[in-house]
Amino acid sequence: MTLFDQSKGAIRLLVVEKPGVKYLDKGSRGGVDANALEFKKEHTLQRWAEAVSAALRSCKGIEGIDRKRVLVAGHSEGALVACTVAAANPEVTHVASLAGGGVSQLYDLIALARKGVFAAGVSPDPEKRVAYLVQEWGKVLQDPDSWEKLFLGHPYRRWSSFLSTSPIEQLSTFGGKVYIAQGTDDSAVDVSSADALYSQLLSRGKTVTYDRIPGANHGFSQAEDKTMQGWPAAMKRLLDWFLQSK
Repeated sequence: MTLFDQSKGAIRLLVVEKPGVKYLDKGSRGGVDANALEFKKEHTLQRWAEAVSAALRSCKGIEGIDRKRVLVAGHSEGALVACTVAAANPEVTHVASLAGGGVSQLYDLIALARKGVFAAGVSPDPEKRVAYLVQEWGKVLQDPDSWEKLFLGHPYRRWSSFLSTSPIEQLSTFGGKVYIAQGTDDSAVDVSSADALYSQLLSRGKTVTYDRIPGANHGFSQAEDKTMQGWPAAMKRLLDWFLQSK
């Protein structure tokens, strides 16, 4: 909704909720009941991407929409969804990956485990932390479609679907414009993963803009910023990029 507030009527905004989440649901995790059976079963990259694609297709006939310019944007795990949707829908002209990395999420988990962000309680030894994550990932691969077994708080089927691809892979065939936003102090996505996305897209001749934000966290705010102004500022830069790019 920050994009809507910042746009002052310059865009038509469509917000698509995750499959398995009912309108105005309230729960224990970001508005989602972490124990909701339907959400656990539906929380996969394929189901989420199809929900967004279906919503996008349904909007084509709405009066007043400029079909020549379509931006799909996603934050965190939603960034990979946005990239997947952009790759599958030729009408998408712009895509924004916000704090979404670039390589498979397993890369981020390993990189952050080495830094002690993930699996810190497993061992003081970085390589033992990595070995633990790799061992747990092996369990996911043994039962990839399970919605009952959890890894880092999410069902196995969520992990197996999201780790089956990456923004780099999805955007390799995308012919539109790409916007990347990434904080260097993000504790959920390693900044080197976004760096890899930027460099890979450049090497393939893509039109890409990289908003690399020094000291910013997963929500694009600085540690000392208690009012969390980093998020609206980042959304304003994204909006300006979209409206100004041809």
